[in-house]
Amino acid sequence: MASDKIKDLTQQQMTILERVVQGKTNYVIACDLGISERTVKCHVNKIHEHLGVHNRTAAAVAYLKYLNPGMKTNALGM
Repeated sequence: MASDKIKDLTQQQMTILERVVQGKTNYVIACDLGISERTVKCHVNKIHEHLGVHNRTAAAVAYLKYLNPGMKTNALGM
């Protein structure tokens, strides 16, 4: 399960994922953290790869499940 893998992310990846959950774009995340947008994209791709998800929404759901283990899932299994 993707939410089980959250704890293995690097601190920078966690920081970026937290901002993804807030709905921030790569550009805004880059500005917030003082890094390039390309670096943010690389981190987001690594997050997707590590969690075994295909998009930001699935990564955000995994993070929220990690914070709230009892969170119910929908019919799509997210």
